[in-house]
Amino acid sequence: MFTGLNETLYGNGDICGTNYIVTCIGAVDPQQTSPCRRTKTVTVTVTDSCTVEADGKPCSTFVLSAEAFAQIARPQAGLAKVAYKL
Repeated sequence: MFTGLNETLYGNGDICGTNYIVTCIGAVDPQQTSPCRRTKTVTVTVTDSCTVEADGKPCSTFVLSAEAFAQIARPQAGLAKVAYKL
């Protein structure tokens, strides 16, 4: 399970290889149904930074691998609000 981080958290890359515990806490859009699964927490390893997502928008805090996202949220949701700790 791995993740990329936005440049603020990634910094100069010293955090690469460390782990974060990421928990799904709800929908990004409050009018949507929560995307969270019953197993809402996953541990991920930082492997990269991210400046721009595929749609051209600035990166979210975390860009989880598909497998990591699927552990905590329904994949079709695409986005989820998360809490995290190092």
